[in-house]
Amino acid sequence: MKRIILLVAVLTACGGHHHTTAEPAPAPDATPPPPLLDPAGAAEAVSQLIDFLQAMAAIAEQRAGNCDQMGADLDELFTKTQPLFDLVRAAQQDPEAAKLLVQEEKKREADISDFPPDAMEALAGCRDNAKVVDAMQRMPEIQ
Repeated sequence: MKRIILLVAVLTACGGHHHTTAEPAPAPDATPPPPLLDPAGAAEAVSQLIDFLQAMAAIAEQRAGNCDQMGADLDELFTKTQPLFDLVRAAQQDPEAAKLLVQEEKKREADISDFPPDAMEALAGCRDNAKVVDAMQRMPEIQ
């Protein structure tokens, strides 16, 4: 009996032997993740990029001479389109998605024009305005 008490005391002091049941490992996901972009998604992304450039040019042209408002409008545009640029940057890292973007961009080359000279001039006229400078520093970029 003393042995049992001693054994219980030793086991208690040492923490005893705990039976732990290992949680089963999660089953591997049989379905691969969906592609980042499919052809329709790439077409939509390129279309939205073209819309972005046109909107930026329109803001610059419409707000020429009102630099504070130009800066505020550009900042709003850049905030609104950030998810698009995040998607495009991620797609550029995925070989299949990047290929789809390039293909779609080539199809839409005629729609992608240089930034209008009037818009460039309007932006240049506000290059020292703090709101425009702040907004342009936030402008989303892609490679």
